Amino acid sequence: GFGPAHSPLPPQRQAGEAMGGRTAIATHAFSAICCCAAAALASSPVFATMSADATSACARAGCFSDDVGVCPRSRDHLLLQTRAPRLFHTGATNQRPELAPAPSLLSQVQQLAGRRAARILNGGAQELEDEDSQAQVLETIQGTLETEVSPNLQKEHQADQDELQQFATYIKQCAEDLSANAAPVEGKVQTVSAAEAGHTECTSRAALLNNESTTSCTALHAHLQAGLDGHGCQLSDSLSVEDLWQHLECVKNRSGAAAELFSACNTSTHDYTAAAQTCLEMKEKHDKLYCEMKEEAAQLCHTYETCHARETARYQNFSATVRAAELARQAQAVGLAKILCYVQRIMKAGDAELSQEGEVQKRLAECEGLTGEAEKANFTLDYPVGIDSVACPWLPSSAGSDDVQCEAKTTTTTTTTTTTTTTVTVSLLTCIVDPPLGQRTYSSVWGGSHDRSMLDSLGYPEGWSAASNRAGEWLQIDLGSVQQVQGVVTQGRGGQNYHVQYVTEYTASYSTDGSSWTQIDEVLHSGSSPNEERYTTNFPEVVEARYVRLTVRSWESHVSMRAAVLVLGSECQE
Repeated sequence: GFGPAHSPLPPQRQAGEAMGGRTAIATHAFSAICCCAAAALASSPVFATMSADATSACARAGCFSDDVGVCPRSRDHLLLQTRAPRLFHTGATNQRPELAPAPSLLSQVQQLAGRRAARILNGGAQELEDEDSQAQVLETIQGTLETEVSPNLQKEHQADQDELQQFATYIKQCAEDLSANAAPVEGKVQTVSAAEAGHTECTSRAALLNNESTTSCTALHAHLQAGLDGHGCQLSDSLSVEDLWQHLECVKNRSGAAAELFSACNTSTHDYTAAAQTCLEMKEKHDKLYCEMKEEAAQLCHTYETCHARETARYQNFSATVRAAELARQAQAVGLAKILCYVQRIMKAGDAELSQEGEVQKRLAECEGLTGEAEKANFTLDYPVGIDSVACPWLPSSAGSDDVQCEAKTTTTTTTTTTTTTTVTVSLLTCIVDPPLGQRTYSSVWGGSHDRSMLDSLGYPEGWSAASNRAGEWLQIDLGSVQQVQGVVTQGRGGQNYHVQYVTEYTASYSTDGSSWTQIDEVLHSGSSPNEERYTTNFPEVVEARYVRLTVRSWESHVSMRAAVLVLGSECQE
């Protein structure tokens, strides 16, 4: 099997998983700062009331005090909140949070900047009564945005970039595994080529011998044709040694020129026959080697194509998910840039500086027209390219291989069962049915790719691993249709580093519709040895089922399992 034995997330993301799921600290911090700043600013005489949207934003960010329905009005409380934005993280989630810009803070800062600009333009020297208080708040917000929010957004951006690169690396790993596992097939390709070259040489030599045989036997036939008069023996047009010998027997002419010509014809014909037989044996050997090589190459190529398709789908799915986060971060970055522009260029500027002719209008226009292209560029992800599928380089199309017919191979065992209603003995096959991952469900999964529960897990050092080590975790297989189920085949988790993880005892239940279940009375065992060894467990009797569920009772190290189902049928399909 090909593909990375990878953990679902890069190291920086694994740390986040360990704390309870993938989070975006910067986003929580930003929304918390925005809503609480809006609340504090709304408490000023300038903004005496707060809109319903701002109130809802406060609720979402957890800015409320114990008195639900009222955002905190204390400036000291606001300063505490902005200095510790991580307190607003209200719980982990396994879903990527929706990164939506919080316009309330930007809107409030724009209004403050506008009011200050209006005061300057009207020649007012008297500051608004709460302007000092607001300046302190904005000073704290600016520091938090610059030292915490923006760096955390950058960390989240870098984590997504690293993970995109890692997914691309997984796709490339498929091709690297193809190359790494190619040596046996390439060796067989060379062997097939050598066998084909030997057969070609043999047929050329046999053709020369056939010409010699035809020439010598034609000479004998001509000699005998010339001596037909004087006896009643008939000479056919055949040049076969047997027919020519029968004519010699008839005319009693076994000496002289006829004998020498017959010896040459007989010897050359024998040499040609022996060479033709040798060529036939070489052709059979070549065909056998070719079919073995073709089967192994086809398996190798199929494994690669499966790996490439699987990892490409994962890369595309993640790319689509991370694209939304990328756009949201870019919007956040532009909002941050505008807020900082209003704070630095207007709110923190001196009256004398702003009172210069046209200065305040210029600064307002500068902040309003800020597109944030540089900020967007800082949060633009690089999506790796050049990871198309590579073509399998084997299966030579030489003329000697065009007519080779290779039979498909199916490994089956035969069992005999007798029906209860008749005395007829019906010969059935016991088949291992190992449905793909799309026909398997689980009680829980240890994140990422720890759901590979097929036998041998597609060559990966994994299997199904439950999220929790507890009895009652289960693995369910859908056979696609109702079949005669005889039992199951199980394995522990694959790979040298994880071979101590396996289920020791479990129960089995079956269903025809996925709703009504019947449990097998016996407790089933997986044996005492882990890793790649398969354990076949027969049920007390054959049952009709489409769905088979294995429920864990005990395990070693971690709840991990791979499984398939034993069914009875008149034929088995791989």
